[in-house]
Amino acid sequence: MSEERVAVPDRRSKRGSGWMNFVLGIWVIISPFVLFLSGAAMWNNVILGIIIAALALTNTYSRVSAET
Repeated sequence: MSEERVAVPDRRSKRGSGWMNFVLGIWVIISPFVLFLSGAAMWNNVILGIIIAALALTNTYSRVSAET
């Protein structure tokens, strides 16, 4: 008798990834002010950080609603 093993995705490691991306987005937003960047570099980080944080929240909440 041989047992067949079925791969089950581990959702525990994926739960925190959305929040980690959100924190990364927030860091990208505030980093120009911490590192004293100005001009185009500052606006690039602020806009990119907003996009990263928004997508991370969207991904996190869509995953939570899909699981329930």
